[in-house]
Amino acid sequence: MMKELLNIARENGCEEMWLGTEKDNQVAQSFYESLQPTEVEEFVSNKFFSVRLSLPPY
Repeated sequence: MMKELLNIARENGCEEMWLGTEKDNQVAQSFYESLQPTEVEEFVSNKFFSVRLSLPPY
C-alpha cells in the first residue's frame, strides 16, 4: 500500500516525501531503507527518511 501512495504522489508531481517512524519500529525502518532514502535524520525518539520521487517507480 505504501508503494502505491509513493507512486500516486509521483504521478501528481511530488518530488520528495518524508516518512517517519519510531526508532524502535524495525519493520517500518527496514521498509523505508528499502526505498533507498537520500537522507535519514533522527529526532528524539523518531527517525525520518527522505525519499526522492524522481527515481523509478516502486
